[in-house]
Amino acid sequence: TLRLLSVRNLTNLPVPASIFIQHSQLDPTAPESSMQIALQTLFGTFWQPNILCMDTTQAQEVSNLDALWHSCLSQNIGIIYRSDIQHTVEALDAIHVWIRPQTPHWDLSIAQQEGSLDLALLLAIQLSKSQNLPIRLLTTLVDPQEHNSAEEYLDGLVKLGRLPKSTSAMAFVGDIWTALPQAPRVRIQIFGIPSPLHTTETVASDFISKVEQATYGTCLFVRGSGSENLLA
Repeated sequence: TLRLLSVRNLTNLPVPASIFIQHSQLDPTAPESSMQIALQTLFGTFWQPNILCMDTTQAQEVSNLDALWHSCLSQNIGIIYRSDIQHTVEALDAIHVWIRPQTPHWDLSIAQQEGSLDLALLLAIQLSKSQNLPIRLLTTLVDPQEHNSAEEYLDGLVKLGRLPKSTSAMAFVGDIWTALPQAPRVRIQIFGIPSPLHTTETVASDFISKVEQATYGTCLFVRGSGSENLLA
């Protein structure tokens, strides 16, 4: 069953179980058309959904994952996609949130207007509370001289989002593909789904596939709907 969630203000809720949830049982023989019908139906309810939750098993029933997600985003519905990657190496009890680099300005006000920052951090906060796991923010640098700017940026995120005081940060020189093998292995990692998401492109699914080959554990790929607010 694919789940459509109504998530408005996660920070005021004590545990994830308190989140208001609406769900629909979809026809397994036609999941994509059933999803479209469910979306249209739930938009007539008193609390419209704004998050689509999926995992790898459910994705196997969808012929074009990128097209489905593009349709969701066009209706202001965000995405949380879960992939559990098997491993034999013990992982640390922690949550990694991969933050897109903000070269060259590292401006918090600009970053909040783009993509999935709010949803990723709100999700990390709730998982940290429910599973008692520390959070670590990770990003990459084009130039080592950006280190101070990136450090101030990540520190600003911790304060802005009222993240736990134990939240730490780590930066790597290079891109995410060189950073992933260097990062400590942890139980949960959160990634933003890259843009653009067009029906004729496979940007998102290609990115997810590449991450799955480079790391392990529970990976959550998110894309905000625009209604999530870290400051709420």
